[in-house]
Amino acid sequence: SNRNLAPLDEMCAWRCSGRNNFDMAMQLKGKGIIKSPEVEAAFLATDRKHFCPKEMERFAYDDRPIRHGRFHMSAPHIYASSLEILDLREGDKFLCVGSGSGYFCTLVGNIIGPTGINHGIEIFGDVVDFANEKCLSYEFTYDITATTNDDASQDNKSSSSNNSSNDAYEGKKSRQAPSDGARKILAHIARQHPNVPQYLTGNCFELRPQHNIRYDRIYVAAGAPNSMCEALGEFLEIGGCLVGPFGDTLLKVTRRSPTSFSREIKGHVSFAPLLTHLEGKGKEEEAPQAVMSSEEEE
Repeated sequence: SNRNLAPLDEMCAWRCSGRNNFDMAMQLKGKGIIKSPEVEAAFLATDRKHFCPKEMERFAYDDRPIRHGRFHMSAPHIYASSLEILDLREGDKFLCVGSGSGYFCTLVGNIIGPTGINHGIEIFGDVVDFANEKCLSYEFTYDITATTNDDASQDNKSSSSNNSSNDAYEGKKSRQAPSDGARKILAHIARQHPNVPQYLTGNCFELRPQHNIRYDRIYVAAGAPNSMCEALGEFLEIGGCLVGPFGDTLLKVTRRSPTSFSREIKGHVSFAPLLTHLEGKGKEEEAPQAVMSSEEEE
């Protein structure tokens, strides 16, 4: 019953902060939010701090949203839960609506690999520039020989002052080690060419299915009206799914046929809304109509 669904923030928020990226990932795993080795490896391979605005780096490993001007990042437990629901596979075609800093797309890229298509659409041009710079400068740096959080914490002791909430998490360090499955995936990620997301400045409300490729998975990173649910579903392959906040619920929408969709409520959430237009801009200055295509179709 939907009445038994607790808000995701209520269930998880503030409980999975860490002193560094390794610790944060292990906290998410220890609380059962990260379940699969694919998502575990993606979090270990993608340092959240790299995608934070400099002014907010001290909050990088807190399990909380980060908001600074136009830059919004959801709490790590929201991203982890959403990745588990998306159930991505190597080679998938993926679209992120409201791609922001590029952190989520990079997490996804470490799951779908270099054969996958990884697109993001974002209404603010300066945020797209930020995401491009961060993704192009991203390097896989995880030490797959690290086996305990104590090892990683020792290596990062000098940077512990970056986290605003260290005192709250003293004595709560995760004793977990990465799973064998995650270790194998990390070694695979380290050997292959990275998946580099492609970002487009545009208005997601002006996307046209007939001009765009179809995706296996779509993630909506900001609150969308319920009326947009099946409109975005038109961009899915048959059997594909999208995950995102519609109204006050996190929904998984699966395309069952060209004309039918199923919906599954995954939790109750609160997100900042998707922007329908740029405030203070005339129509001629709006974000351009977006057309996302695969490299093969260009």
